[in-house]
Amino acid sequence: MSKIEQLTASLSSDSRRQLTLEVRLVLYDGSQAVASVPQGKSTGQCEAVSLPPAKAVDAISRISNNLKASDFDQASLEQRLLELDGTANKSGLGANTTLGISMAFARASSLSQKLDLWQYLRNLYSGKIGSGRPRLYMNMINGGRHANNDLRFQEYLVTPIQDSLSSSLQAGKNFFEALSNHLTGAPIGDEGGFAPQFKSDLEPLQIYVDVAKTVEGDFEFGIDAAGSNIDNGPNRLYQTYQQMAKQFNISYLEDPFGEDDFQLFAKLKAQLGDKTLIVGDDLTTTNLERMRTAYERDSLSGIIIKPNQIGTVGESLAAIKQAREYGWAVIVSHRSGETMDDFIADLAWAVMADGAKFGAPLPKERLVKYERLVAIESAT
Repeated sequence: MSKIEQLTASLSSDSRRQLTLEVRLVLYDGSQAVASVPQGKSTGQCEAVSLPPAKAVDAISRISNNLKASDFDQASLEQRLLELDGTANKSGLGANTTLGISMAFARASSLSQKLDLWQYLRNLYSGKIGSGRPRLYMNMINGGRHANNDLRFQEYLVTPIQDSLSSSLQAGKNFFEALSNHLTGAPIGDEGGFAPQFKSDLEPLQIYVDVAKTVEGDFEFGIDAAGSNIDNGPNRLYQTYQQMAKQFNISYLEDPFGEDDFQLFAKLKAQLGDKTLIVGDDLTTTNLERMRTAYERDSLSGIIIKPNQIGTVGESLAAIKQAREYGWAVIVSHRSGETMDDFIADLAWAVMADGAKFGAPLPKERLVKYERLVAIESAT
């Protein structure tokens, strides 16, 4: 158990140059930590509610004395936060408020216990640990709400197939450099990938195939469609995904349809699921109830985990545990509005996630997370 001596909050800027929340927490033994909370632009309707950052700062100021009155471990701190919030969707304090405090407490506690953060998180986690290193899902071409181009689909992903994270990261960097030569002068999207205009939604995948021939190593490709943001009817989308699978052998397909289209997900999984991972993000929002519905309808073979969708470290770990029990692949993911906080890299390693989806391998707020994974791998 630990006691909080200081708890303060301030505003900082995310990768989109928008204000976000930063939390500083000090324990009585002097262990201190800072946590910065990311923000998404493309969000699911069932995500926990985040407050405007300035209001989140006020919320922390309002509850700080209450949190300094007791001894806590991670679970009891988060239970107190839920009680103080008093809502089902965290609209009282805000999910960014609760997550910032939860992350900062976890980081400070790991220092107090002389553990790496990933070790501390693994000690909290009671579920199945993955059997291999996380694959890196790198968003190298941006579309949808993450870019000012005409691509309907939000993310075009490249996954290096290597024996280690260090070699995967280097292969990803090499691919990204070769792609930059192919797309000379292209604008950059929200997640650090290239965002020029294209002739069709399939052209980026063809470019990936062409670039892969010039780069050493093996690569797989995938799509985050962010289907809730696409106006085309499901039948046309279904045909497009079948074409992608047949022509480009995509191994990963995230949010192919709208966030309540559980049956369409299930139909696509039945058709493509042997070779393509069908992944939920807006469909599931790191939420146990949404996950249960997806499992009962056999909608998914994988899930995105975003701590700021649910609002605490403990609830994120509970979602990962549930996903493992369902037999789903677990992919720990960033947000479009990111910070230099590398917490999710430690989270991915703690549970040995099947994937880590942190954006393009160049912008500093994305690269710091990939590099943290490599550093953990090198030290273990």
